[in-house]
Amino acid sequence: MNCPRSEQAAAYADGRLDAADSARYLEHCADCDECRRTLAILHQSLPESAVPPAMEARAISALRRSLDRERTPRPFRRTNLPRAHKSPAGLLIAAALLVASSGSC
Repeated sequence: MNCPRSEQAAAYADGRLDAADSARYLEHCADCDECRRTLAILHQSLPESAVPPAMEARAISALRRSLDRERTPRPFRRTNLPRAHKSPAGLLIAAALLVASSGSC
């Protein structure tokens, strides 16, 4: 049995299907347990929000600011990396090689 897509179930629950499509969807739901469960879930009424309106508005505002920051490209910042320090051991080895080569002439 080919079940309707979830978009069709949502459209039925929102009242966006015409009469013919609604009838076909309900006819399918009469024979399909899974689609009947989906329809029952979509028709459940949602409880009132326990969040105070001012708090909800602040949260939505914070989310919008966060999304705007993510969408705005940041300019490339060059970071100053610490310079590599020269090892005194390398200088000593170079000096020893210079002295050894000049003394053998």
